[in-house]
Amino acid sequence: MKRTNISTILTILLLYLILPKSCILFSWDEFDPMSYKIKYRNGTDDTVGIIFIPHQQDNILFILPDSNYVAEGGFGFDFEEDPVIDGLFSTDDNRFWNEISIVWNDTFKHTWYGPPREMPDSIHSFFNYNSWDVIAGPESTTGFVRFTILEADLTAN
Repeated sequence: MKRTNISTILTILLLYLILPKSCILFSWDEFDPMSYKIKYRNGTDDTVGIIFIPHQQDNILFILPDSNYVAEGGFGFDFEEDPVIDGLFSTDDNRFWNEISIVWNDTFKHTWYGPPREMPDSIHSFFNYNSWDVIAGPESTTGFVRFTILEADLTAN
């Protein structure tokens, strides 16, 4: 009878110690299998600045002529999702963009207004899903979305 009590106590103790850890062993964090970064390309012959309003009105991101800037961080999305619609414009930081301005020679030259949406390919806008290029990376789960600033964007709107 004593042996049964000891084995019962040991079993309960063992379950008490192992059970919480087994939940951790067999659980998984939800993660996004695809990981992309944001790239801004200056396709002009001059240095331009981008202002993300309202988040960074005092900070201007300057990009040298014919070069790229890769933003820190990135975003994730599922295999069957669109990287621009379901990834870029749905992240906590980016979904609140509502105004993006281009600065050239210390002058506001062009401003795009949100919300993000699908527009014809002929409309070049930061908030047009079709104005973003999707570039797959060397691994099938990585890549970039890229917005290119064009010479036409330096005309005042």
